[in-house]
Amino acid sequence: GFTTYPAFVGICALQLHARRQDESEEAHQTELDEAYSLFVGNGDADAPVITLADLKRVAALLRLDQSMEEGGGGGKGKGKAGEGVVVTEELLRDMILEANGGAGVGRGVRKEEFDGVMRRAGVWR
Repeated sequence: GFTTYPAFVGICALQLHARRQDESEEAHQTELDEAYSLFVGNGDADAPVITLADLKRVAALLRLDQSMEEGGGGGKGKGKAGEGVVVTEELLRDMILEANGGAGVGRGVRKEEFDGVMRRAGVWR
């Protein structure tokens, strides 16, 4: 079909407004559980915390870990998810400390803290 730009923008605005109204706490919880389970080692949305080991595993899966820079992945630290992006252990530790309010790397990041980080990053409201 064909539509004019102003009509298209109007339809998009209506759809976004309807989506916001339909988005309930239950829908948000489902989205949070799915995102959180991507980070925890066993994919369990009920895992108590995201650990440093979990973040290292995710970085390795995305080929953004330091081993890429050290010759483990062939290429000058260029992972498939980002040109020249290398995530060091120090950065992962800083990420945990930022997320958990400085409570310590060993404590990890609880789901509520993960939700807060995602909200601050603008992933969801």
